[in-house]
Amino acid sequence: MRKITLEEFRAEVKAQGVEREHYAFKCPMCGTVQSASTLIAAGVGPDFEAVETRLGFSCIGRFTGKASPTEEKGKGHGCNWTLGGLLTLHTLEVVTPDGEYHPRFEPATAEEAAQLKASFTGAAKSHAVDVKVRMTGGTYIARHKGRNASNTAGPDLAAAALGRKIFGQLQRVAVERIGSDADRHNGIYRLTPDESQKCRECGCTFSRPCAGGCSWTEPDLCSTCATVEVL
Repeated sequence: MRKITLEEFRAEVKAQGVEREHYAFKCPMCGTVQSASTLIAAGVGPDFEAVETRLGFSCIGRFTGKASPTEEKGKGHGCNWTLGGLLTLHTLEVVTPDGEYHPRFEPATAEEAAQLKASFTGAAKSHAVDVKVRMTGGTYIARHKGRNASNTAGPDLAAAALGRKIFGQLQRVAVERIGSDADRHNGIYRLTPDESQKCRECGCTFSRPCAGGCSWTEPDLCSTCATVEVL
């Protein structure tokens, strides 16, 4: 059993070099690397504060219907293990200033944390589209696969308008000019769904929607949660 102070524990986690929502931990039973973003994507909570007490304590599979560590080990999607049970099979305990010992999952390596983070940022990039913008008669027109949008103020605004048609009116979209075209009136723009836009109830995003799919009914509320009856 490895025992470290709270300060040492925090230092190990921060050494991963990622944002707090991507701090990664490894389940001692099935070996799955997981983070707050993993829990948020599974609907455990909408943000870091909501899932913090579960992070590094209960495996992601406990919230996604997975089976025991014996059945799930090595599959990479978690198991139903939690440190709140009677068995003490964990390998790390954190000592707080009051002298109490708290079981925790081992922090993942910096490489593992970076790989897990990349799986989330890569999900948004996989939905990115490149659109062409050209000025015609004093109007900027953005086009992509038969769709178009126009704006007289600037090419980036025309691209943003097209992004709303492609991804939905309520979806925030990052607009980035790409290539080396020196002509400020014409160019290619990359449109990427903003993954920081999350449902306030379940934490889903454009690239990680609810099971069965969902859409925005408000800028921070998905269609799945909007239809849930409040008792």
